[in-house]
Amino acid sequence: MGSAAPAVISFIATFLVLLPLPWHWRARNIPIVACILWLAQGNLFRGINAVIWRGSVIRKLSPYCDIVLQLQIASIWGMTASAFCITRHLEAISSPHYSTTGLNNPRNRARFEVWMCVISPVIFAGLHMVVQGHRFDIIEDMGPSPSTYWSIVAICIYFLPPLILSIGTSYYAGKAEMRSFQPYSSASCSLNLAGSAHSDTYYIRLMGLAFAELVGTISCNAYVLIVNFRLSALRPYLSWNYVHWDFRRVDQYPLAVLPSNVLFVYWVTWSFYPVSAILFWSFFGIGEEAMREHRRNWEWIRVHILRLKPNTGSARPPPGIVKSGVLDLEGWPANDNNGNVGMFSFFAM
Repeated sequence: MGSAAPAVISFIATFLVLLPLPWHWRARNIPIVACILWLAQGNLFRGINAVIWRGSVIRKLSPYCDIVLQLQIASIWGMTASAFCITRHLEAISSPHYSTTGLNNPRNRARFEVWMCVISPVIFAGLHMVVQGHRFDIIEDMGPSPSTYWSIVAICIYFLPPLILSIGTSYYAGKAEMRSFQPYSSASCSLNLAGSAHSDTYYIRLMGLAFAELVGTISCNAYVLIVNFRLSALRPYLSWNYVHWDFRRVDQYPLAVLPSNVLFVYWVTWSFYPVSAILFWSFFGIGEEAMREHRRNWEWIRVHILRLKPNTGSARPPPGIVKSGVLDLEGWPANDNNGNVGMFSFFAM
């Protein structure tokens, strides 16, 4: 019987990352809400999988596995895109030439963020079918893991795009960071004019979150690529039929048969979601304004669910960060013989 720790950790991480959701949902902060939801589903399904396949590699619930793996693959792009949108907006508002026209128009920006954080991840998950060598793998204590046919095509459409997007994220993050030290940047002026004691704190937290996601994404993706190159030669992508031969196959891997270096890669990539969720909570779940929001939510539970009398001294909802014509950050408080290397498909394990 396997350990219960993976399931417990995943469920705790799911709970923690969902705590700030009502606050950001009301603020209609698309990148932050998307980041929360991608992290939450990743941790939730990891916890469920750890319960179902605890000490087991039995093939079961195949339709469930297919759906979960598509969501996990989509989250690779979704989380990277969330960080990109956050840093792009922070860079824009820190510019001395910032204006609410073009892509910076709130409506246009919302459309762009929905495309990047919601729609394009679905397309990314669909493209994985091109390099999906067989249906999936099952890893003991972890559950289903995607199969990826290790080839130059897989590198181009599955491994490199998140890395390239991360480079764009680093570009915007770097520019925003440099401008934050300029006393007359629009961000600094807007923060001072807003008169909010929390404004610059939120700006710093957003930058910290974006940098954390950036470092994690680049490090893990680069590590996975290096390990794949070291353990397996690139396979030829001769045709669709060649790659997808025996597609319905499900490979099963008990922990006892996995080499220690392979098992280490599994756990490193598996742990990215709970670690990211805890980091997100540390940025947005324990500040003074977050505590007010938690008390407000608890008061709602007391009155509407527990049917207790309202507490007249309950805290009001946290104030908006900045809501002006210049800066709008309200609520901005993440190998088998056929050449399949699903075990090294970052995030989607």
